[in-house]
Parts: sequence; C-alpha cells; structure tokens
Amino acid sequence: MSKAKLLLCHNYYQEAGGESIVFDNELQGLAARGHAVVTYTRDNSEIEEMGALAKASLVPRTSRSAPGASSPGSSSENVPTRPSCRTSSR
Repeated sequence: MSKAKLLLCHNYYQEAGGESIVFDNELQGLAARGHAVVTYTRDNSEIEEMGALAKASLVPRTSRSAPGASSPGSSSENVPTRPSCRTSSR
C-alpha cells in the first residue's frame, strides 16, 4: 500500500490544551505508520513579540463574522507575511 504525504497545520495556544495533544498524537501515529508528514505550526506567543500596530491589525482579521463575509480592508494583499514559523518533516 502506498504511503501518504501529509501536511499537518496547527496553532499552539499560550496554554496547552487537548487540541495540541491530539495534533502531537496524530503526528506521531502517522509518522510511526510510515507516512511522510510535514508540519506547519504557529504559536500565539508570537503576538507578544509584535509591535502595537501589528497587534492592532490582528483585530479585523480575527473578528467573528459570517462565512464568506469580508471585513473592511481585509484581503490577502493586506495580510503581512510572518517569516517566523516552525516546520519539520518526519
């Protein structure tokens, strides 16, 4: 049987919870079964390193709105790139 190549994405919160445990367990289980797993993770602690303007820019992008609705000024062109992330390949 052919093994899958998978991308797992996760955001770690400032306080660890069940979601992080599930992500870590899935990653270990898939890798143990021989699947090629690439991860892309972020961490909410990155917010602490942001300046005031960058923090303020998060508000419109994190507001809860109806699916498909867009906030004023929200588009992929306005999203700043974030070079800091953790990636790994197992």
